Amino acid sequence: MTQICRNQYEQETSEQEYELLKQKIAYYNLPSQSFECSTISHHPCIDSIQNLTVREALMKQFKDVAIQSRITLFNMYLKSAED
Repeated sequence: MTQICRNQYEQETSEQEYELLKQKIAYYNLPSQSFECSTISHHPCIDSIQNLTVREALMKQFKDVAIQSRITLFNMYLKSAED
């Protein structure tokens, strides 16, 4: 009986943690948490580039990599939590 209760407790805890993770991911996908609003989007190295075309191209690549990395990380979090 003790083992059954422990297993049930662990299952419920895992389900609650999974729901909390989904809520956190939803929060980080809000417009207020976008790449443009983050401190990483205003890196001094990129801001110091004088050539506007080069700076914009690098910023676009930087943004694309950051967004894709975030998506990949969130998917890994969810997959890990599901497992």
